[in-house]
Amino acid sequence: MAGIQPKTETNRGVSEGAVCIQHQVNVMLQNILNNRKFSHKTRQPGATSGLVLFALSAAYVSVGAQPPGIGGKPGAMPAMPVITSEVVRQELRDETWFSGSIISRRRADLAAEYAGRIVALAEVGDRFDEAEIIVRFDDTLLRQTLDEQQAEIAGHLARIEFLKKEVARLKSLVEQQNAAQNQYEETMAELDVVRSQYRAGRARIAQTTEKLRRMTIVAPFAGIVNHRYADIGEWLSAGEPAVELVNPDDLEITTSVTNKALTHLKPGDLLRVKTEDRSYQAQLRAIVPVGDSESRLF
Repeated sequence: MAGIQPKTETNRGVSEGAVCIQHQVNVMLQNILNNRKFSHKTRQPGATSGLVLFALSAAYVSVGAQPPGIGGKPGAMPAMPVITSEVVRQELRDETWFSGSIISRRRADLAAEYAGRIVALAEVGDRFDEAEIIVRFDDTLLRQTLDEQQAEIAGHLARIEFLKKEVARLKSLVEQQNAAQNQYEETMAELDVVRSQYRAGRARIAQTTEKLRRMTIVAPFAGIVNHRYADIGEWLSAGEPAVELVNPDDLEITTSVTNKALTHLKPGDLLRVKTEDRSYQAQLRAIVPVGDSESRLF
């Protein structure tokens, strides 16, 4: 086709050739449309396909006229830098961190079992072993009651000894027919009554002794006094707390997690724990599936 120079050409020459071809395509399209308009019945079967092929050919020439690339070759793409790295197989883990609190597993508010006035009370920070006394209440009245009950018991015991001897004497007299049978039986009945009174007195002494023991508060486990709810001289009712005891050596971490994280956890899992100056592993002891309506966490 005239107007196309297949040899090396300047950018201007290529552009002019493309314009010339485009002009020829437009003229041919107009002629074909005119022939179609006025000579529709005499149209050749291959006219349309020839138009399409030519138009594609012209477009190819127009588009293919690229400016010279690298090295002077038309259409050559510029060289791009390539960076390579070694492929390494490794496990990908999705980690999510949650804030938690370190608390003692053993903590108790120690309360009075009986109402009373405090006469001795440990200080905050004092450490106690198990079963050591932390709080002591005034037990003066109970000790006086105990003394009275013990005196009654002593009287019952003396009466029992006397009646036992009397029963033995009357039994001998009855056998010799020197005493009435009913006197002997009355003495036996009285002995049984005094014995019952003695047993009741011993039970009352046991109750008073137990109350005396409970007029002190002892440590149910080894720990440190973390808080005092009362002071010396105050009156506490039964069940009212006096101190808080905490074991600082038996600790655990509690945290709330999302429902998504909860599905990936089970008791026994090893979890990473980080503090300000330490990182270590801890075993998951238990999961409590109770959600918080405000935080939407479990």
